[in-house]
Parts: sequence; structure tokens; C-alpha cells
Amino acid sequence: MEGWIKLHRKLLDNPIATKDSDYLAVWIYLLLNSTHKKTNALFRGKRIILQEGELITGIISISKKLKVNKDKIQRILKSFENDKQINQQTSNKNRLISIINWNNYQDNDKQFDKQVINNCETTDKQVITNKNDKNIKNDKNNIVASVKASKSKYGEYKNVLLKDEELQKLKEEYKNWEELIKYLDEYIEMKGYKAKSHYLCIKKWVVDAVKKRKNIKENNSTTIINELIKQIEEEENEKK
Repeated sequence: MEGWIKLHRKLLDNPIATKDSDYLAVWIYLLLNSTHKKTNALFRGKRIILQEGELITGIISISKKLKVNKDKIQRILKSFENDKQINQQTSNKNRLISIINWNNYQDNDKQFDKQVINNCETTDKQVITNKNDKNIKNDKNNIVASVKASKSKYGEYKNVLLKDEELQKLKEEYKNWEELIKYLDEYIEMKGYKAKSHYLCIKKWVVDAVKKRKNIKENNSTTIINELIKQIEEEENEKK
């Protein structure tokens, strides 16, 4: 399949598609593989016409393409279906998926129309766009930046949200980065704590909180040991 699709920044407001990187990958897979015009196809042994925003695929095909467990693919598609974002019809070989409100994602817009002109002065074809070309490029760059900036969930309870580069910085700066994430993850689970940047939370107060907790444990251990030594010494003195 050739061509391109529109990827709007509002995608990041989709709570299902941004649940984690696998959900986002499946949603983009559906957008990329859906037909953009009516197409003849074979489904359940019958000739049908695929409408715009429809595709015929399978759990195994998606799993192999995205390298995601097929059971999770099944759960992801069910989540999209329950949220009224897609419809599914299954057969013993594959399934027909329809993206609801496809036109809201891919409807033609004059702002995105392009004029392609062959330039005979060079051997390569150059694409010359209309006066909105600069805005289109900026939009595409912003979309790419937004997708890259999407956060993944970490911790046992999946409460800690970090960008890939933020996680990498934590790994480079702190040997106990896993302990730091675990502390914040459990704290959010217990307290319902909310913050715009979990990375800054870890940097600003979680590091100190973990140190203090460790010091308290060490001091408690020292106190217990000192009390045991004192008790032994008293017993020795009584024997004398």
C-alpha cells in the first residue's frame, strides 16, 4: 500500500490510543492500512466493496508486523471497539475492521492539497506545494515531535509516566533508578498524587525521599545492634 495519511495532534488526546506504545502502534497500523477509496475485496467467501476507512486483516498479521503479543492485540482491538472507535466483523481466517468517523481523521482539506509539478531542469522530480506548504511542513514536524514526546508507563502499577529520553537520563544519573520509579509508583497508588512531570518529581524530591528512607532503616538497624550489644554486656557484668 502506497501513499500517506494525516496524523492529527489530537491523537494525543485519545485515551485509548495513548494508553501505551503498543496501543498507539496498533491505532496507527489501522490508519495506515485502511483503504482511502472504495476497493473490491473478498471476505467470508464473498465479494465485497471496502469503504473508506476499512481494512481486512488478522490478529496474527498485526502481531507479526508490530512484534506485539497476539493476546494483547486482541485486547487492544476490543478496547477500541468498546470505546466506539472501530467496528469489527470476524471470520475463521481474518476480520473486517471499520474505523468509525474515518472522515474526521482523513477528510480532504484544502489546506493540505498539493500541486505536483515536474521540473525538467533536474533529473529528479520536485514537489512544489501551494502557499500553505510552510504551514503543512510545520504541522508535520509538530506531529512527529508530539509522537516522539509521548510517554510510556512504568512501575508495578503503571503510574509513572516518562518519555524515553527522560528514562535514559535517570538510568545515566542514578544507579538506583528502578528503586526511584518504584517509590513514586507506589506513592501515586497510595496517595493519588498528581503532577505534570514525573521526571521532575523524581529529580526534585523522590531522590531525597529514598535517601531518607534508607538512612532511617540504617539508623534503626544500628540502634537495634547497639541495644543488643548493651544487653550482652549487661549480662556479662551480672555473671561477674
